Amino acid sequence: MRKKIIPAPLLKFLTLYSGLGYIMLSYSFLYYGSSMVRYCGPAAVTFSFSAISIAIFCLSLILACASRLIDIILNSIIRSKTRPSIYPVVTVIFLFMLSWTIARYTYLFVKDFSFIRKLPLFYSASSAQSLFMYRSVAIAVLLTAALLLKKNIFQEGTAFMAAMTYCSAAFVISSTIIFLTALFTVLPRWRWEEAVYGHSAAGLAAEGIKKPNVLLIVCDSLSAPHMSLYGYWRETTPNIDIVAAESCVFDNMHASSNGTVGSWPGILEGVYQATHKKFYSEFLLPSYPAAKTLAYFLSSAGYSTYGIGIPYIQEFGYEKSFQHVMPESDYPKYRFLYRVAVRNKLPLYIWCVILKYDFLSPVNFLRNIPGQCKTDVSAAGEEMKRLNMLKETAISADRPFFVCCNLFIPSMNESYRSPKKYRGRFSKREVRQDLYDKIEFNGLYPAGMQEEIEIMRDIYDEAVLYGDCLIGELVKFLEDKRLFDNTILVITSDHGQSFSRGYLGHTGPLLHEELTRIPLIIHMPGQRQGKRIEMMADHTDITPTILEMCGITIPASLEGESLVKYMENPALQTGKVKFSMVLDIFDGSIRGGIVAAYKDGYKSIYDLSKDKSELYDLRNDPEENIDISDKKKDMAEGLKKAILETVASKSRKNG
Repeated sequence: MRKKIIPAPLLKFLTLYSGLGYIMLSYSFLYYGSSMVRYCGPAAVTFSFSAISIAIFCLSLILACASRLIDIILNSIIRSKTRPSIYPVVTVIFLFMLSWTIARYTYLFVKDFSFIRKLPLFYSASSAQSLFMYRSVAIAVLLTAALLLKKNIFQEGTAFMAAMTYCSAAFVISSTIIFLTALFTVLPRWRWEEAVYGHSAAGLAAEGIKKPNVLLIVCDSLSAPHMSLYGYWRETTPNIDIVAAESCVFDNMHASSNGTVGSWPGILEGVYQATHKKFYSEFLLPSYPAAKTLAYFLSSAGYSTYGIGIPYIQEFGYEKSFQHVMPESDYPKYRFLYRVAVRNKLPLYIWCVILKYDFLSPVNFLRNIPGQCKTDVSAAGEEMKRLNMLKETAISADRPFFVCCNLFIPSMNESYRSPKKYRGRFSKREVRQDLYDKIEFNGLYPAGMQEEIEIMRDIYDEAVLYGDCLIGELVKFLEDKRLFDNTILVITSDHGQSFSRGYLGHTGPLLHEELTRIPLIIHMPGQRQGKRIEMMADHTDITPTILEMCGITIPASLEGESLVKYMENPALQTGKVKFSMVLDIFDGSIRGGIVAAYKDGYKSIYDLSKDKSELYDLRNDPEENIDISDKKKDMAEGLKKAILETVASKSRKNG
C-alpha cells in the first residue's frame, strides 16, 4: 500500500482551512475583481490573485499542522476509548466563517436590486438595512449548515471532502505556476525603485529670510450651520469664536464635494473633482499617480512639510509631497508591501485587507451586542495623539514648517461619541446601542425616524464642542511657545453633515447647505482685528491663498483663486463661479452626477443625469426651501451653463 504524502488527519484540517480561504478569495474576486482589472490591469490582478492563493495555502498548512499537533497532545494526555479531537470544533468554526462569507457577499450582490428591498426578510425601516441583512442571511445559512453537519459530509472519505481537496490542490498548483511565470517576466519591469523613496526639497529659498509657519487644520465633517461662530443657537465653538475675533472669517465657504474623497483634492491640489477625478467606489479606492499639492510647493520653497492623519494619503499619491507623514501608515508593519503595491497598481495588499475584514467581520458583529453603546474612546484618543504630534512638530522644526492635520472630529468614526466630559451637554436622552442599530450612517432614513435623527444631531453638537476644545488647546500651546504670531493658521472642514431631508451623514445624492457649507477661518501672523468676509469661496481657494501669503508664485494649473485681496478689502466680490461636485466617474470619464454652483449669493443645484436644476437665494433662504429657478431664469440659466461648460471641458481634456 502506497504511503500518503500528507497523512489523512492532517489533510482534513488542511482541506478545511484552505477551502475556507479560497472560497473567501473567490467571493471577493467576484465582487471586487472587475474594479481591480479596470484600475490595475489583468496582469497585476492575476499575479496578486496567485500570490494570495499561495499565501492562503501556506497559512492553511501551518494551521493544519498546529491543529494536528494539538490532537496528538490531547491523545497523549487523555486516555479514553473515544479519542478526543479538535476537528469538530474546527468544523463548526469553518461552517460559521463560511456562512458569514456567503451572507456578506450575498448582501453586497443583491442590496441594490429594488425588488429585494420589498422583501420583509431583507429590509426593515426600523433597522439598519445592512445589519438586518447580515443577521437574517447568516442565520438562514447557519441553519442550513447545521443540517448538513448531520450527514457527516466533513468526514474523511466523503465526496465533498474529496472535491474540496482536489479544488484546493488545483488552486495552489495553478497559482504557483502563474506566480513563478510572473516572477521572471512581469516583475523585473516594475518600478521597484519607487517603492521606497525620500523627498528632497528642490529650489530652497535663500537663507536668512523669515517665513511664516503654516498650520492647516481640517476638521472632519464640521458643518458651519452647527457652529456658534456662524450663528448656530447652541454655543458649540467658544474657543474658535475667540480665535475668529482676530482672524478673517469667510461666511460663504463651501466644500468642493460632499465627501472626503472628493473634497481633499480640492484642499491640497486646488482643483475640482471634474479635474482630479478621484472618487470612492464601495471598498476599492484606486491608487492615483503622485500629484503636486500645497505641500509640494511649500517644500520646494524651503518649508519642512508634515502630514498628520490625512485620509487616503497613499492612494491619492500625496505621500511623496510631504517630507514627513505621521502616522506613517495605518499598517506600519507592512509599509514596504503597501508602497510596492500602490506604486505598481498591485491589488495584492488590497486583497489582504479584504480577507482581513472578512475574517474579522463576525468578531466585530458579535461585539456589537444590544445595550453596549459605542463610546469611541479610541477615536478620541487618536485625536489627542494627533494633537500631540502637531505640538511636537511645531517646537522641533528647525525651519519654517507646514503642517496639514486632519482632526477626526466631530465625525468620530460616524458615531459622534465624544469623551464622557462632553456627553449630556446638549443631549438629555440616553444613547443606547439599539439607536445605532436602527440608523444607517451615510444613508437615507424614513420620515418617521426624524426624532432619532435629532438625538444624533445633539450628540454631534457635543462632538463639535469637543473638537473646539482641542483647537483652543492648540492655540494656547502656540501662544505659550511664542509661535502663534508667526504662524498662518487656517481652520476649515472637508465637508458638512446632514441631519435632514431624509439623509444622515455625508456623501450621497445631496448638496444642500448643511452638507456643503463649512467654516474657513484664516489668522494672519500678528493679526489683531477680525474681519467677516461675505464673498463666495470654496476648497480650491485654500492652496493659492496660502501660497500668496508665503510669497510663492501661484501655478496656473490651480482652479481656485487667492483670497488675500478679499481679506485686505472685505467689500470686494468675486466674479468667479464656485462649485461643489459629486460626479459619477467611470474609467476616467464623467457619466453623470450632481453639481452645485455659487455666485452672487445664489446657488444652483444641477443634476447632470436628469437635466434638472434648482435655484436658491442663500441670502434670503439659507435653508434652501424655495426653488426660484422660474423667477430668476437668467441666473438659473447662467449657472447651469457654467456647470455644463466646466464639466464638458474637463471631460474633453482628460477623457
